[in-house]
Amino acid sequence: SGGISLARVVKDMICTDDIDPRSVQRVVWQLYSDLSRWFYDDATEDAAMALAFYSERLRDRWERHHLAGEWRQTRARLSRLFLATGHHVDPCLFLTLTLGNYLLPATLVGRSHGDLHGENTFVGVHRGEAEYPHVFDYGEMYADNVICWDHAKLITEQKRIVVKALLADTTSRVQLRASAPGVSV
Repeated sequence: SGGISLARVVKDMICTDDIDPRSVQRVVWQLYSDLSRWFYDDATEDAAMALAFYSERLRDRWERHHLAGEWRQTRARLSRLFLATGHHVDPCLFLTLTLGNYLLPATLVGRSHGDLHGENTFVGVHRGEAEYPHVFDYGEMYADNVICWDHAKLITEQKRIVVKALLADTTSRVQLRASAPGVSV
């Protein structure tokens, strides 16, 4: 078939078993290998630029979305669920502590996509195998991006899509509840 968004492929992989997970893993490896070759190799460590990047990208969204009402409750429920099923650090709490105390780990800054997610990455699917990733929409590409933002954005968006699909499925919800007794899902 033709190109399909990576978001759709991951959702289909999780919900239908129509896509081989190993092929999705290979696609993601190829995606990051290509981005590394094209952009990341020239990145340099710069904590001040990283702090400026995070502050610009996150502060207004943070107050609007993550600290308000329903978002806070949903995030708290998911954090309890993930904590009950394994190791998890709430990203909002981590950033609050990190940015608020100016405690950034060594951070590479340089050219990156800047808005990498599963809806702007298309892949081919043939015989249940994902292949040939193609990325578009480079509107957030700048020379002073935090390199790990591409990974964080892609993973966060994919988790959002997968968790939403799992919570919409009754069987998955029952399994999630069984894996984390006492946590409401």
